[in-house]
Amino acid sequence: VYPVLTGSALNDKGITELMQAIPSFIPEYDVHTNEKGIFSGLVYMVKYEQNKWQSYIKILAGGLELNQSISCKNEESIKIKQLIKVDKSKSTLVQSAKAGELVILPSIYLPVGKVIGDSMTEKSSTNYVTPLFTVDIKATDMKKLADALDVLNKEDPYLNLSYNALSKVFSIDLIGELQGEIILRYLKDRFNIQDVSLSETSIIYKETPVKPAKGIASYKSCSLVEISVEPLERGSGLHFVS
Repeated sequence: VYPVLTGSALNDKGITELMQAIPSFIPEYDVHTNEKGIFSGLVYMVKYEQNKWQSYIKILAGGLELNQSISCKNEESIKIKQLIKVDKSKSTLVQSAKAGELVILPSIYLPVGKVIGDSMTEKSSTNYVTPLFTVDIKATDMKKLADALDVLNKEDPYLNLSYNALSKVFSIDLIGELQGEIILRYLKDRFNIQDVSLSETSIIYKETPVKPAKGIASYKSCSLVEISVEPLERGSGLHFVS
């Protein structure tokens, strides 16, 4: 289920619902802190262009300035050597930026959705995307394909890239079939992999059992597998017993 908001600013319809929904998906920033406050930021996007990464940050609290070192949980600190402020379609080199502003950290890769800085490090962004489909990807040059898919997966972690060593194919998750066409075009245009192909999409099917059930499969009386499924208390996760 995906939340869909409709309305009209001209007719003043749906605006209240929109404003209430925004904080549910986007972390708040502290409007009361200034450039000297304790920094915290959200990595909302990364791009790989001209063999270099660019990390896009929304400053949630405090500020950033050149030569400042910022901490990343479970990773080494990074030093800001260049800072680009994003304002609508305009990008400008700046010496510093404050809470509420969007900035780019050139030549730095940080995972999408990661909260960085010395404050609010325990807070994480809302996971509001659940892919519904999965698809296999093949190409003649699997090494080149692997490198390209790794880049795309870092730009969009919801792809959930995986590799099956037995079938020797890569798999990614999709929101819809149109996204598969876009990925295919990226692989051909951005990474020059012309012989890449996608399998038919499969639905990622999940269901919660409401009562015990049992299934048995056998092969010519040589082998037999019996599986039983029983419902657990809601929220207790999956338990496997062999």
